[in-house]
Amino acid sequence: MPNALTRQQITLYYLWLLERAPEPSAIQSYLTARVSRTALLETIVGSEEFAQRLERGRNRDPWAVLGRAMRA
Repeated sequence: MPNALTRQQITLYYLWLLERAPEPSAIQSYLTARVSRTALLETIVGSEEFAQRLERGRNRDPWAVLGRAMRA
């Protein structure tokens, strides 16, 4: 996969979301219950568009950023 991200990049995106959540344990529990860990990581780093959404949404609710990306 030419555009595949490294495990480190995946981890950084995941941690970025968790650190900005109102209650990190709550978002982690919710996401774990909704999707498998692999699917979650693929969703988080699945496209350049999502990375751009993360950057644009830096000061916004991470729940909303993730929700929009999962619906895309």
